Amino acid sequence: MRTVKYDGTGDYGTEAGRNRSTEGKAMAVKRHVNTHVNTVVIAVLLTVFLLLTACAGKMKNQTADTPREAAQQTMEAIKGLDLKTFNECTDNYEGACLNMIGFPVEKEYKVFSELLQTHFFKGRHYRENHRFAEKVVEELTWKVGEIEEDGDKARIRMTFANKDMSEAMGRYALGIVEDMIEDTEIGAASIIRNVGDMINYRDDDLIRCIDETENTWTEEIDVTAYREGGAWKIHLSDELINAFMGNINSDEYPEEIEDRLTELEEAYEEKAARWAEEMFW
Repeated sequence: MRTVKYDGTGDYGTEAGRNRSTEGKAMAVKRHVNTHVNTVVIAVLLTVFLLLTACAGKMKNQTADTPREAAQQTMEAIKGLDLKTFNECTDNYEGACLNMIGFPVEKEYKVFSELLQTHFFKGRHYRENHRFAEKVVEELTWKVGEIEEDGDKARIRMTFANKDMSEAMGRYALGIVEDMIEDTEIGAASIIRNVGDMINYRDDDLIRCIDETENTWTEEIDVTAYREGGAWKIHLSDELINAFMGNINSDEYPEEIEDRLTELEEAYEEKAARWAEEMFW
């Protein structure tokens, strides 16, 4: 006599019942495998989490034990556009811009602020700014000289050399004005377009002007260092920023460029006067 085990289906002993019994066993095996896989996945994720936590615990901010180290680390960071380290070595961060309800929408920095904003997608604007930053520091060199410490402050004598960015900016401005003179159109739309070109100066023309600049700007200044939380940092004064960026913030261009700009400005004023006369008379 053959014994048939009841499988809870009500049709035990039949072919359908045996099939359901097989399916039940398969489901049980599948649940067992899934449980095992989930356990392994959780274990792996937990291990990765612990490893990342351990690594994070070992990572430390860039610190300097002396004013000389602070100066050297700061300049190496800006030369390599390692802005995270640069921020840790300096007082580059200034604060956050708040919207109408007090929510921070943008952070402000003294140097390369646009590169330090949160970028979920690094599009054309970011790439142009990064290329411009690379050009500004491409030929930057420096020398750390005499240091005088006074408690938690220090004075560091430093010498900087870079391409003369005031010349590069002057050449770029000259090109914009020349285009305005040669423009067959004149009026509000033309002026807005040309002024927009000057404001958005991180384009191919400016890169070319930097590349074509052969003169070097050299400056020796006193740099201030301060000790904060046991680490030495560098104060980013306007003078320091202008020094390592090759006199980029100069209010004056080289004499020959200034003279040429004066000539072009007079020509543009004459052109604008003729346009106004044709429009309103």
